[in-house]
Amino acid sequence: MSTMTMWLPMFSLWAFSNVYKQFRDPKSVRYATKPTTSPGYYPIVGSRRRRELLEHSLVVSTSVWAAYNDPVSAEIVKIGDTVGDTIRIGQTLSLDDAVTLIAKYCPRDFQRAALKYGFLYRGEELKLEDDPLSMARLLAPAPDLLMPDTYGTDGPQALQFFQNLETQLPTTVVRPSTGHIATSLYSDAQIWGSDVVSVWPLCSELTYLFPKAGRYIFNPNQSPDSKTFIPRHNYEIDQELDKALRRGTEVMFAAKSKDKLVEPAPFLACLSSNDAQLRQLLMTKFNDK
Repeated sequence: MSTMTMWLPMFSLWAFSNVYKQFRDPKSVRYATKPTTSPGYYPIVGSRRRRELLEHSLVVSTSVWAAYNDPVSAEIVKIGDTVGDTIRIGQTLSLDDAVTLIAKYCPRDFQRAALKYGFLYRGEELKLEDDPLSMARLLAPAPDLLMPDTYGTDGPQALQFFQNLETQLPTTVVRPSTGHIATSLYSDAQIWGSDVVSVWPLCSELTYLFPKAGRYIFNPNQSPDSKTFIPRHNYEIDQELDKALRRGTEVMFAAKSKDKLVEPAPFLACLSSNDAQLRQLLMTKFNDK
């Protein structure tokens, strides 16, 4: 028996027992590893949180074995409310499978707006050339709006803008540290990557913002560190998504859990060349509900 084979069950048991301890005695741990000032972390209290911890321990312990046999399969994200509602990051899907996931896990209000007014797009590198039957891929990139390497010629100014915006927005809504940007203007998405894809967040609830004036979230003539800057005056927050889809503006989005925690949203990226068929299939699913 190899050292790795001996180590894996021990780690799996440790992961389960550590979470089970919190399940039995939530007071034994004050917070979930990071301070409450960081978005996405909260006190471990309540019976629902105990159930979530127990479910998570099952996912952790099984994904450890998956990592041993297939390292990529351990990179899973939870997209629903049960242990089985997981999907591997980077997994490719046929159009029919993508429609099934979108219909089940994408917020219904988002689906309604996108089907009526137009899709949100990003430019990505899906790399589907070797898999002609795949038309979509699950992506869960880390937010990069606060990373210097994200920006080109406007780098220092753009970075400063989003750093300041981060401090101005409440932790209960999307912020640069948790959000991704998509656009409802196809031509803008073409600049971002070789594959223009429609974006379908998979989460219980979506939090988003977009500019009230203009098309872009970053405005070089607008400074979030100014005393006169008030986000709710400059951005629509969690309302009137249809305006953004009709006007061709950028939208920053993130996921909001049932516990109102804001975190990056995994999303299905579907090749835009299939927009017409995707719309037709989703309309059928949507109207059947």
